[in-house]
Amino acid sequence: MDKRTKVKLRIVLIVILLVGIIVTPVVCIITHWVEKNIVTDIEDYETYFGVQGIHRTQNTSKLKKTSESYLVIDNIFPEKLPESAKVEDFYYEYYNPWDPCYLSYLVYRCDENDYQAETERLKQIPRPTDYLIYGATDFPYPLLAVNASYYGYIYALADEAQQEIVYVELTFCNHFTDIDYEKVIPQKYLPLGFDAKEGNPTWEENRLEIDATSGGQENNVQDESTEGREYHDQESGFKDRFNQVDLKNVKIITEKELPKALEEDGLCLKLGDIPEANIHIYGYIYDSEFQGILIDKNGIVSRFPDICYMSPIQIMPQVGWDGEKELLYLSCRSKTGTSLDSDELYCFWSDTGGTMQAESFTEKDYLNQMEGRLQIHQSEEKKQVEILDLQGNVMAVQDISGIANETISGLNLSNLCTFDIHGAQVNLKVEPGLTVAGWMSPWYSDNPVTMTAPVMVKSVQDSLGKKVKFDIGFLEVGTFETESTSMQLPVSESAE
Repeated sequence: MDKRTKVKLRIVLIVILLVGIIVTPVVCIITHWVEKNIVTDIEDYETYFGVQGIHRTQNTSKLKKTSESYLVIDNIFPEKLPESAKVEDFYYEYYNPWDPCYLSYLVYRCDENDYQAETERLKQIPRPTDYLIYGATDFPYPLLAVNASYYGYIYALADEAQQEIVYVELTFCNHFTDIDYEKVIPQKYLPLGFDAKEGNPTWEENRLEIDATSGGQENNVQDESTEGREYHDQESGFKDRFNQVDLKNVKIITEKELPKALEEDGLCLKLGDIPEANIHIYGYIYDSEFQGILIDKNGIVSRFPDICYMSPIQIMPQVGWDGEKELLYLSCRSKTGTSLDSDELYCFWSDTGGTMQAESFTEKDYLNQMEGRLQIHQSEEKKQVEILDLQGNVMAVQDISGIANETISGLNLSNLCTFDIHGAQVNLKVEPGLTVAGWMSPWYSDNPVTMTAPVMVKSVQDSLGKKVKFDIGFLEVGTFETESTSMQLPVSESAE
């Protein structure tokens, strides 16, 4: 081996040695790096949850800001404990094997005055409508406050019998937590059905969605998703604004103030009150759109961002209350136009935590129950159409001499369909139109026929808890304000 070759060999060996010295520690750090901090001493509570606490703040002057500041803004855990607090349990864990995970758990009991003050504070915190996430179906104790999102849960429960308040935080990234929360938090304080462990159904569903959308040509996926992203951003922006509405600070207007008030954004329109139940109903107004319902019951505000409660014609919703069943009814005229007046019917009730839940009687539900109840018979001269019940009894006769040359193919029962609410009574009112072949809209007589029926609302229980069921009763010809001829019709199978 000549001298030049020996020099080259030495250089190669030195380079390999240097690379090994540099790369080995880096690989070791990457593969073994982890951050973890556990606190169980209640004396350190304000250090982490106080006004400038490590876990409360994002103040950049804090030493641990980059590691232990919150994923979700927390206004549920108290900044300091009441004077009379007797702490039963406290646990805080920050664990970051690659992405941050947090578990916070606090249980204390206190005297009656402090208990009332704290529960009242918690009840004033706005809560999302869709707060049952990661498989949760309900909470085991009355829910005082909750923050629910992609990042998990922060919530507070009331054990009224023991006069205890329970606070829980389980926040994480990527739809699962690396902390074994079931070893720390007793099962009795976890949401029923909740699963945030790795491989949980929500995580699996998200993984499948990513797999489904990651295939195909990259450019096509990007083009097709642009409109969807814009719509999502608009919807997300609206819901963010809606969820931040504070009824104590927002401007609330009445129906009389409505025309002038539309020049402003972010208002709430008073829709009604149920004094005996301490219920107040408001509609959100933004960009001249009447969408979003807020219901304040006993100081707990429930939010329903997807309900369109009024069309641009501005027909106010009707409100009713069944005190015996403790059900709130709302009929919203959301579709209006030429030969179009259509209501959406909603029923609301309180869950075990005091939050209002909602069920809607959609157009599809209504038509399913009306299917087969009515039929038509056209005279040989094609000048009259009879509307019959299933037994062939004539309920109404329509003069169609003006469209005698057209082909009548059926009935339209959805364009002019409204719900009148009188206290605890809900009544359906429908004006049948005739479906004409080749016509875009149904035909209506100059002498319209109105059919009415009571709508029975029943409370039912299923595996997920309380629900309500809507059943259309016997149809009548006429209106509820005038004498009418009763025709008993069978209830469709969907209403059984």
